[in-house]
Amino acid sequence: MRCNLLLVLSTIVFLFVFTSCQKEISYTDPNIQDSVVNVSVDDGVKVTASVNGVITDENGDPVSGAIVKCGSQSVTTNTFGTFYFKNIAISKNNGSVVVNKSGYFKGFRNFLTSAGKSHFLRIQLLRHDITATIPSSAGGTVDLGNGASIVFPANAFAYSNGTLYSGNVKVFAKKMRPEESSFHLVMPGDLRGIQKNGKEAVLSNYGIIGSDFTDESGNVLVIAANKKASLEFPVPVATPDSISLWHFDESRARWIQEGTAIKSNGKVRAEVSKFSFWAINTAAGFVRMSCVIMNSIDSTPVVNQLVRLTVQGTNESAYGYTACTGFIMGGVPVNK
Repeated sequence: MRCNLLLVLSTIVFLFVFTSCQKEISYTDPNIQDSVVNVSVDDGVKVTASVNGVITDENGDPVSGAIVKCGSQSVTTNTFGTFYFKNIAISKNNGSVVVNKSGYFKGFRNFLTSAGKSHFLRIQLLRHDITATIPSSAGGTVDLGNGASIVFPANAFAYSNGTLYSGNVKVFAKKMRPEESSFHLVMPGDLRGIQKNGKEAVLSNYGIIGSDFTDESGNVLVIAANKKASLEFPVPVATPDSISLWHFDESRARWIQEGTAIKSNGKVRAEVSKFSFWAINTAAGFVRMSCVIMNSIDSTPVVNQLVRLTVQGTNESAYGYTACTGFIMGGVPVNK
């Protein structure tokens, strides 16, 4: 397999989390291990592995006191924002870490797990600040900047028990754009997703919008039955006129294909009836690739380094971090 490795970022990304150890990689490397993946998803198979990483805020400063969960285990980050799980049971096909810290949106990161290896992650948490306050009875538009927005119709909010809410709504919302340098740090999951046919795919992303809402006392609200909010994503001119819509299912730690969004006048629009994070993506079959990045001068492993894998002649890239032995592993588009 021929591939191009750079330590920079780009516009449209295939993002995967590389993980733990194996052989040296150069521009053309026969030792790269790959196999086509286009099978039904089974996240129940467990392997024993280790996970460590760093949690930071939007300024890049360490976040201490965050609760990090992986598998059935939980730890708290120290003053340096670091965490460590040693030899725990993790899903082989969908290792996942969930981060909770008061004042921030939840952080999610997924990865392909290699048995017996150590996996390094870096996650940046987004502030959970009020974006707008709107009257439930009238609805309104929440402007996220750069042409992104959420439009709520009148009487669109309710409590989780179905009781309609008629007061002011506090909306907390964030947009994520693949051209942003922090995208690989903040986006949920690892941009592998489950298609409607149950098959797994690697995703090329064109934007993400996430939101939640509360009443004036801080009680959680949801979209009321038979109501939908509209999402608007600004997109490049080359974006397809019809593009898949994906929802991040927090219970499964997976991107799930939900429907289709339509491009019109430079924006992609979609209607949704639930919230955490929504994304517009194109999907492709992929191969699992693993290799080791070594220093060409002294053959020592390149440790905890951000790596970009680019499809030659395109802006499609994958990002991840080498682990303690320089090992990386993840899904990349097939036939690219």
